[in-house]
Amino acid sequence: VEVMVRDQGISGNYIHVLLGSLKVSGLVRSLRGRAGGYELTCSPSEITAYDVVVALEGSEKLVECVGDASVCSRSGRCPTRGLWCEIAQAVDGILRGVTLQSLAEDLAGLESGQDYCI
Repeated sequence: VEVMVRDQGISGNYIHVLLGSLKVSGLVRSLRGRAGGYELTCSPSEITAYDVVVALEGSEKLVECVGDASVCSRSGRCPTRGLWCEIAQAVDGILRGVTLQSLAEDLAGLESGQDYCI
């Protein structure tokens, strides 16, 4: 936690709130004792950015009718609902395609000075 506070500029209290949400979702577990802390419940290659976002933010969509068309009486004839559904699908697809492992590898590359510019 101290590393996250230092490197990311996030307060310790807020990190504990985030870790609490991740624990409730089953992505991390807490360890007691002298060497205690938090650890992932499965491999970083199995946890996606989508999993983390849903754990921290919920599965809310940008527009309520995307998740449930019945919330709006106009959803069947709305000219923009299809666009919002496509946007939500694209965002979900991108988040599902990124794992904690790939993010860690990207960070390691940035820290080693590799240049990702084309």
